[in-house]
Amino acid sequence: MRETIFLSITSLKIFPQKQSFKDALETNIDKWMYFLKTTEEPAPQDLVDYFGDDPVLTKAYDELDRFHWTPEELRDYDAIADKWITYQSTLESSYSLGHEAGHQEGLAEGEHKGRQAEKIAIARGMLQQGFDAPTIATILQVTPDELAALLKG
Repeated sequence: MRETIFLSITSLKIFPQKQSFKDALETNIDKWMYFLKTTEEPAPQDLVDYFGDDPVLTKAYDELDRFHWTPEELRDYDAIADKWITYQSTLESSYSLGHEAGHQEGLAEGEHKGRQAEKIAIARGMLQQGFDAPTIATILQVTPDELAALLKG
């Protein structure tokens, strides 16, 4: 048991003076140790220097820092957080509405193209059977000009 304790104590990294902490924070464990050791002295401008872009440490720091805020600061923060949630919700809702509208528009365009292709096939078949253009136009419910455009395309 003594050996285990001795090994554990010797494996701990002792942090040097504050000026050189950045050099000592190499692993996540080092960063967490520093984080837990210095929560009484928050310095938000040092977050990037000490923690890098670690989102977990940054979020934990932000949450702990809230305990030192005044009630007015907390109200302001909560108001901004609510606005952000509303903004995100609006974006998601807008995306859903736009996606649905685009989907419906795509379906309508596809149906239109399908009907046009069907009319072309029917018109060509009727021409091969000897029907004249005015009769085909009447049956397909298109004008003679539209029939001519269909048969060209």
